[in-house]
Amino acid sequence: MKTRRLWIILPAIVLLIFAVQTGWGQDMKMDKRDMKFVQKAASGGMMEVAAGEMASKNAAGEEVRNFGARMVQDHGQANQRLMEIAKNKGVQAPDQMSKKHARMIDRLAKRTGADFDREYMKLMVKDHREGIKMYEKQAREGKDPDLKAFAESTLPTLREHLNTAMKIQQTMGKEK
Repeated sequence: MKTRRLWIILPAIVLLIFAVQTGWGQDMKMDKRDMKFVQKAASGGMMEVAAGEMASKNAAGEEVRNFGARMVQDHGQANQRLMEIAKNKGVQAPDQMSKKHARMIDRLAKRTGADFDREYMKLMVKDHREGIKMYEKQAREGKDPDLKAFAESTLPTLREHLNTAMKIQQTMGKEK
C-alpha cells in the first residue's frame, strides 16, 4: 500500500518541482513597473522612429538627415526586440505612441528648414536624456530579467545617440 501511494505522489512532486522552477502554469503577469517601462519605452521608440523619418526627409542639414535615418534604424530595431520580449511574456505592448509623444511629433511637423533642424535636435537631446534615465532605472531595478537585459544592452546606443545629438546641436549653434 505504501509503495502504491509513493508511485502516485512521486510524479506529482516531480511535476510540482518542474512547474515551480520553470514558471509553468503561472499567469504571465508582469510587475507594474516593468509594464510601465514597456509602455513608455515602446511609445518613446515609436516617437523616435517617426521623428527620424521626418528628419531623414525634411531636414535642411545633411548631418541632421543622417542622424534621423540612424534613429529610424536603431530605434526600429530596439522596438522590435522590445515587442518580441513583451509578446513572449504575454504582455500587450502599445501599437501607437502616447499622446505626449504624438504632440511632440505634431509640433515638429509644423517646422521647416533650419527651424526644423534646431527643434528636432533639441527634441533628440531632451528625449535621449530622459530615455537614458528610464533605461538605467530599468537595468538597476527591473524585476523581469529579459527587460533588464534589454535595457542594459540598449543603454550604450542611447548614450551614443545623446552624444551625437549634442555635437550636432553645438555645431548648429556655431553656424548662426
